[in-house]
Amino acid sequence: MKFENELSGAWEERGVIGTRVEIEKNKIIILWRGGEVLKTTFRSKLEDDGKITLIPKETGMKYKGSFSNYATVEKLVYDSGKLEFCHVFPITGKSTEVLEKTDNTRYGNFDVADKSVLKYLAGKWATDDGGTTFVFSGNVLDIGGFKKKIAVLKGRDRAAQGFRIVDIDPAADMIFGYSRIFFTGYSIEATIHVCDAPSITEILHKVQE
Repeated sequence: MKFENELSGAWEERGVIGTRVEIEKNKIIILWRGGEVLKTTFRSKLEDDGKITLIPKETGMKYKGSFSNYATVEKLVYDSGKLEFCHVFPITGKSTEVLEKTDNTRYGNFDVADKSVLKYLAGKWATDDGGTTFVFSGNVLDIGGFKKKIAVLKGRDRAAQGFRIVDIDPAADMIFGYSRIFFTGYSIEATIHVCDAPSITEILHKVQE
């Protein structure tokens, strides 16, 4: 594709956690808060004013598990390093976002940590009273018999210490009611989301077996 270098990569609205567009050759993926809502191919057109219009083959955007589209893509327009994302909602009508190239992953300003961290996590972790236990096996976290695939993330900030443990699905906000699970290197801080009350943080340590 003639404009591949200019278009290839990930695009997001600066300072906003919402729309993300990933482009590779003639393929495009549109995401909303980390979840894929459209995956298709597209064709490009060079306009007389020098702008590049991207016209996707499929246009319906749909949340995972939904049977119907919540909006449709009208077009994407590349101009001077920015990508204008034009889409239409059934009730509110047209909406436009201006996206810029980003180095963020689908998890934000984080990288997936080295697999050696998963090896260190492997095994059983528990609170001092034994009331809460986490069991790690590979990239699977077992909490009370409920299992979830996870990703371990490392912040890119030089001052960032420790690791975040998240659902492997970037669109998921919590893991079984835990809004934040943080591995300090020697303990796990797990914060429980509580509606209309302060959150609760549990501290777990590795159980030597």
